[in-house]
Amino acid sequence: MFSEAELADVLESSFEEHAQLGNQRRSLIPIVAKNISQQLKTWIVGLWQVDDQRCVRLWPVEPTPESLGLEAEISRIQPGSVVQAVLQNSTASPNRTIVCAGSPLAGTMSVIVALDSENRSIDEASALQLSDLLSDLRRRELLATLSSNSQKSAQIVHWITQIHMDRSETERLHALATDGALLSGADRIVLFKRKSQRNWEFCCSTGTDSFASRSSEINQLRARLVEAQEKNESTDDLFPLSPSGSWEDATYACVVDASSESSSYAPNILRLLADQFAMAIDQPNRKRQAHQRSRKKFIKRMLTAATLAFAGMIIIVLLTMKTDLKIHVVGEIYPVVRQQIFSPETGVITEVFVEHGQQVKQGDFICQLRSDRLEVLREQIREELISTQARLAALQTISPRMNTSSVNGGLPVTVEQSELAERVSSLEEQLKLVTDQLNTLTIRAPFDGQVIRERVREELLGRPVQQGQFLFQLIDPKSDWEVVVRIPERELRHVLDAQTEEELVPLTYLLETSPEHEHSSEIIRISDATEMDSTGNLSTRAWAPVQDDQPFERRLGAGVLGRVHCGQRTWFSVLTRGFSEFWLRYSPF
Repeated sequence: MFSEAELADVLESSFEEHAQLGNQRRSLIPIVAKNISQQLKTWIVGLWQVDDQRCVRLWPVEPTPESLGLEAEISRIQPGSVVQAVLQNSTASPNRTIVCAGSPLAGTMSVIVALDSENRSIDEASALQLSDLLSDLRRRELLATLSSNSQKSAQIVHWITQIHMDRSETERLHALATDGALLSGADRIVLFKRKSQRNWEFCCSTGTDSFASRSSEINQLRARLVEAQEKNESTDDLFPLSPSGSWEDATYACVVDASSESSSYAPNILRLLADQFAMAIDQPNRKRQAHQRSRKKFIKRMLTAATLAFAGMIIIVLLTMKTDLKIHVVGEIYPVVRQQIFSPETGVITEVFVEHGQQVKQGDFICQLRSDRLEVLREQIREELISTQARLAALQTISPRMNTSSVNGGLPVTVEQSELAERVSSLEEQLKLVTDQLNTLTIRAPFDGQVIRERVREELLGRPVQQGQFLFQLIDPKSDWEVVVRIPERELRHVLDAQTEEELVPLTYLLETSPEHEHSSEIIRISDATEMDSTGNLSTRAWAPVQDDQPFERRLGAGVLGRVHCGQRTWFSVLTRGFSEFWLRYSPF
């Protein structure tokens, strides 16, 4: 067992050596381990800090084959016990026996020391004595580190609180350069401010703020800064000061000098301080952005509320307020007195006595047709009628002398006379019919009016026509005029619902030739038949008179755009009637 004087000499020499190094943060344990090996002739093969989850090597700093060979054994050593282990891979003497002792540290943590002595034997008491000594030193270091970290944490929290207070930008820069170096252990912190894309200006540094802006040292740091910016690189000793940590939006940059051997630079602490500095510098922007975001949210909420209120008002208006249901129709205007003239027979037009637009009187000749078939038929009937009449006259002359006897062995005279008389009557009727048909070939005006057909002579004179073929139209422009509109079949039910015996359906319309004037009328008649219009859609005709007090040029067939007024309906039913009708027609439900 080691004497107290021996251990006191080891500790005294270790403290003196630690003081000569001048770095109070350096661990005392490596120095004590070295002096134990030298003064007590006891070689410490390894020293570990062990807990339930991991094993941390405290000595030697760099791993040796001996220490690596023991790491598998030390995890099984309990505090207060001594275990002998065989070191099979030792370079000095193979199969050496090593004494391992454990001492409690704190909680579940313990300190394990592996000892080897060439000149003196090590008993269990000596091993536990050294283990307790090293465990006590480690415990003191942990307490000192905990106390130092607690004080530093309080200083960091105080610094962060101060940096976020209402301070100027220059004060924040000096606080980072001076206090940041003190808290992080950096020898010097140099801060630069961006003037342009690649131009950085020196701001301040640790210990002084009066560096010449063009000194060689500052220029070297600036060159490193520009190079790192171009490569978009960030290291522990050179990085941008921005909330995002990127060079693109960085206004400031930090260069750290931690080259001294005694430096205990903690880059994570400086990074924390730098992030808080960047947030403090960017605080006005963040406040402005937060204000803008809150303003946008407020505007969005107001717009949403206004939109919902407006939509509600629109729905109320659509469901309560009424408007006139108007059905759009198209049509033409015509005179009431008009007639289309068709060919009475198949033939050839030999004469045309009128021109387009010519005024005629009732009975005036308009055109003349010739029918060779009727002419031939009339001659045949006439010849047969003459021969039949001659035979009947001859029988009437001889019948008084011959009584009822037959002539030449034929029918009795009275019977033949009766048949011939009937035949004559039939032929006379046929001749009259054919003559009447021939008379219809001369077309006369049925009333006073105006002939309507463009190029009537060129298109009809000398041309063959079929029976029933349209020739021209005769109108009386002095008569009353009427509007003929076509109501779409899908809209007809609204018109029929609005029409009653006591009240007619109003119609407003305008002529396509004079759309600046609107005219009004009432539908007096609706057709009972549905027709297909020129567009291929089903429609029903309706008639409305043209009022005499409506001065406009009355042209046959002039186009009309009109609206049929079907009474009051809610706005919702008016606007959605197309969808509702589609749903009623094609919905499977």
